[in-house]
Formats: sequence, structure tokens, C-alpha cells
Amino acid sequence: MRGKRLKNQIHFFLINSPYKRADYLRKNRVFAHVGDKVSYQPRKLPLYGQLISIGNNVVIASNVTFCTHDGLHSVFNRMSIKEPVPEKMGCIKVGNNCFIGANSTIMYDVEIGDDSVIAAGAVVTKDIPQGEIWGGMSSKIFGKN
Repeated sequence: MRGKRLKNQIHFFLINSPYKRADYLRKNRVFAHVGDKVSYQPRKLPLYGQLISIGNNVVIASNVTFCTHDGLHSVFNRMSIKEPVPEKMGCIKVGNNCFIGANSTIMYDVEIGDDSVIAAGAVVTKDIPQGEIWGGMSSKIFGKN
């Protein structure tokens, strides 16, 4: 599994066009779903890509991170706790006609509604309703489309 993931990551990194990166994600089934007319500018692939779904006509700017899991369980499991702490993971769904600004982080168990905008640098920890503009850490509503 490591070899295939590394090969995908290197090949993906070398693709210059954000539209061709989205095509690669779609053709190689890296994500659960990638719609039409998607621009995917990040050059890194999430660990659990099959938990991510992207709608049609979506622009995802540079350095956006899709975090489908947390790493806290590994810290607690190395401590002397009697019961192991399970890894938390969940799906991320981006609706149609969305824009996600540069350096944003989208956490697990989040759904971004259609026609929504995520400002640059936002940390999204909860669902974003349709047609809203959100930003900040932790993100909050700035306006509506």
C-alpha cells in the first residue's frame, strides 16, 4: 500500500494544471467523488481520500488541507491508559459551485453546502449551510450569497 500511495503522490505532485489534477483524482478514484469542472490546486493527497466527495464547478485553492482523521489517538495510546483510544475519522463533502480559499483546513465530518465560499486560512470544523460565506479560526459566517 505504501508504494502505491507514494507513486500516486509523486505523480500527482508533478501535474501542473489544477484541472488535470482533478481529472487525475477522478480517473484514479483517489476520492469517493470528483465532479465536473473542478479545479484542485493543492499538491498533497489526503491519507483517506475515499472519505472525500467534491461536487461540480468547485475551485479549491493552494495548500487546502482535507483532514479526514485526527492523530490524537496515537498520543493517548502511547500513554498508560487501560483502554485504547480509537482513531476518529469521518467524511468531508463539498457541494456544487463552491470556492475554498488558500491555506484552509477542512476537518472530518464536515459538509459544505452548495454555492458556499470558505475564506483563505479558515479552519472549518462544522457544517456550512448552502450559500454562505465563512472564514476564520474556527470559522464563522461572514455573509450569504
